[in-house]
Formats: sequence, structure tokens, C-alpha cells
Amino acid sequence: MPDYFPVAAGMFWTYESVSARGRRVVRVEIASAETSGGVTRAAGRSRVGDGAWLEFSVVAGPDAVRVEGVVELLLPPVVGASWTAGGDSLRIASDRAAVRTPAGRFTDCLKVEVLLSGGDAGSAERFYAPGLGLVRESVSEEGDPSDKALLSYGRSEP
Repeated sequence: MPDYFPVAAGMFWTYESVSARGRRVVRVEIASAETSGGVTRAAGRSRVGDGAWLEFSVVAGPDAVRVEGVVELLLPPVVGASWTAGGDSLRIASDRAAVRTPAGRFTDCLKVEVLLSGGDAGSAERFYAPGLGLVRESVSEEGDPSDKALLSYGRSEP
């Protein structure tokens, strides 16, 4: 089973986010990660442009990946599986999606469809590439549609 949400110390992703507010570059990093008893606990951080770093936690267990306690992805990912997280309704729509970003073309991606606030605030699509994680997120939110696409990724040496 591919790992659609890898969590390892030193991993980083850089995204371009485009919305009505303009174009922004977002950097996401995993600062540390420790695995014990089949559960990985990680400390991450993200930054928009040259702004301040915002810290967050990730817990990847046998049933789900949680970011700040909210289920980001069910494990194992099965097409048709659905869940509610933070007021949003999510469903795994495909495990064979293809998507292109400035970082390249990705195939066999997991496509997750999201109804924001249960559909009252719009919808989104997230694409997770095997072994890499989130590569694109398109949000059709009534007040602020946006698109976030992967620019680069890698792993820093400790």
C-alpha cells in the first residue's frame, strides 16, 4: 500500500498558492518525527512567504493521519471511504488520479473530495501522490477560491 502522507524528519514541500489575495509561496517542513508502537508523532511547521513559522503536530497511526488532531486521511486509504473532519465532509474518490504541478506530473494519486462545512461553503479537491503526499489542492470556496500546487519537495539532511 503506497504511503500517501509520508512523515519523516527533514521532509519539506514548497507550494504556490494562488487566490484573490494574490500569489504566495508556502513552505511546509517536518522538523522531527518519532515512531513507536506503529504510531508516528511529528512536529511540523509552515510559513507563508517570509512570514513567521507556524508550528503544527502530525500523528500517523494505523487508522488515520491527524494534523492538529483533525483527521486528514483515513488509513488504509480505500476508494469510497468517507469521514467528517473539522465540519467538512471528505471522501476518497480515486486512487488512480493524475495531476500536473510545476514540480511535475504525478500519477496513481489519491483524490479526496471535500465538502466545506458540509457543502455550505463550497468544495475542494486534494491530490496526494504516493510516497510524496499532498501535491495539489483546489478550493471552490464561495468567498475565496484558491489553488495550491507543489513547486518543489525534498529531504534536508539532519
